[in-house]
Amino acid sequence: MVEEIVKRIERLIEELLNGESAEIFGKLDFDVVDVDRLALIKGNKIYFSRRVGNLSDRGLKVCNSA
Repeated sequence: MVEEIVKRIERLIEELLNGESAEIFGKLDFDVVDVDRLALIKGNKIYFSRRVGNLSDRGLKVCNSA
């Protein structure tokens, strides 16, 4: 389950970057963990909740671009 979520997040981040709607400066790292929120940003790392697996791709893109 976690590996599927990671693959979806990687694919969607790639789509966002290729669409020129977002820029990333430096190294971006993320992980799927148990957190209360859908996503938590600390430094250059984004911690996604396992619950994002229930979101549609569109919902996950909104979570990434917020």
